[in-house]
Amino acid sequence: GNLNIIGGAITTNSTASRPDSVIFAGTEKQTFFKADSIGSASNIFFATLPGSIVDLGTTSIGGSTTTFTQAPGSTLITAHRSGLKGNLSVQGAISLPTNGNYEYDGIVTQVDSLLPATVNNLTINNSDTVSFPIAITVNGVLTLKKGILNNSVNSIVIGSTGSVVFAGGNTAVPIPGWPNG
Repeated sequence: GNLNIIGGAITTNSTASRPDSVIFAGTEKQTFFKADSIGSASNIFFATLPGSIVDLGTTSIGGSTTTFTQAPGSTLITAHRSGLKGNLSVQGAISLPTNGNYEYDGIVTQVDSLLPATVNNLTINNSDTVSFPIAITVNGVLTLKKGILNNSVNSIVIGSTGSVVFAGGNTAVPIPGWPNG
């Protein structure tokens, strides 16, 4: 289900070697919302299970020794202006798999420096623009629902098993082999 933290902090009595956990397991979209400062989740292990869908919105997860591990086949959705880099400002380890699914669902320009260089599915559903400081390879489906995927500086490569769906969005420059919709 959804996890909303309106005030206060996530606290733990665990040691750094055995942190408490927040694990997203549902296959329906779940939201995580935290209204307070980014450093209020100390020594927490955040994780997703395969098939889970987690909407991080504009929330930042941070804190000392806090970690985030995304399972292969799970989906992260971000509306943060810095994408996943803004959502996951933890001081501990961050693990994002190359066979994970990612959706950019903002209403302002999003520039993300945390997305892995290879992903399974990538969805752009931002009424503005989304860009990445590195080239991205999509091995599943690149879905362009809304806005512009700015691939004018760093390319978007569609892997040998990948495809592109133009469903209202577009790219700044054509993707080789995929005429803009």
